[in-house]
Amino acid sequence: MKLHSVAAILAFTAIFTIGTVAETVPAFSQSHSVTVGVRINNGHRIRCSDGARLLRSRGFRNVRALDCRGSHFLYRGDRSRRTYDITVRARDGRITNVRTVRWRR
Repeated sequence: MKLHSVAAILAFTAIFTIGTVAETVPAFSQSHSVTVGVRINNGHRIRCSDGARLLRSRGFRNVRALDCRGSHFLYRGDRSRRTYDITVRARDGRITNVRTVRWRR
């Protein structure tokens, strides 16, 4: 009887171990796309401060608002050792232009 119980426990352990090993998820790098046409606010109107915050969440650092008047907001931010000017449409938070300003050292 003990031999049967030990065999059952070993079989259960082997099946459980194989099942957990088979369900591993491959690692991947998370990166955010910031190309023209990407909506950074799910299509809702944004304020100037919202645009800067959303660009920071997209991987930009040192985000500064250059012009927040009118229908498009202009920001400057750093990413991957480059400085960019990013234009965002205020109506729906869509990035309409991304332009490299200069390389940083």
